[in-house]
Amino acid sequence: MARDFNYESLTETIPVREAHQIDVGVLSEYLREKLEAMSGTLEVVQMRAGQSNPTYLLASGREEWVLRKKPPGELLPSAHAVEREYRVQKALYATDVPVARMLHLCENSDIIGTPFYIMERMKGRVFHVNAVPDVTKEERRLILRSMNDVLARIHGIDWKACGLETFGKLGNYYTRQVGRWGKQWELSKQAEIPEMDRLIEWLNAHIPAEDETTLV
Repeated sequence: MARDFNYESLTETIPVREAHQIDVGVLSEYLREKLEAMSGTLEVVQMRAGQSNPTYLLASGREEWVLRKKPPGELLPSAHAVEREYRVQKALYATDVPVARMLHLCENSDIIGTPFYIMERMKGRVFHVNAVPDVTKEERRLILRSMNDVLARIHGIDWKACGLETFGKLGNYYTRQVGRWGKQWELSKQAEIPEMDRLIEWLNAHIPAEDETTLV
């Protein structure tokens, strides 16, 4: 974005984008069977940010939830895995890592077009600029220190003990990841770029011999 972009003009929610419209009636009936707190009319708006997987704010009565779904259309293999998001966050909820409570995962695309999950809404202050402007030096120090503390907690989690022992594939992570990048590039490229071919070749030739499984 341009340097002079007015981030202060951003609002948290917007009307649902045309490309991301969902059948609110069908969703409402579905959630009445899945969420005990669901009562009254379901209202749906879209979160302005987080659109690699379209994200919505749901409200019914005094309750609010957040819905994240896969985007519509043809997707690259393993991309937009909301099921993975749900499972990892649900496992972390029982640890000292601060995450929202996961409420429901729906893998049935017949409900709103693609799989989705529901989590509780966590209200807080959102900073759209990494420099964290408009706060004091002390506030900025505490914010960044807290961020680093949470990252350290994530890295230190015993992922086997928190229920992720059967999650994903173990070992050869770098080989699998670089291979996936290469396949995704081949599937999505619009033109031949020799530099990309050289980069992929270089990465495959310099994959570390060992790796360790952890959460990041």
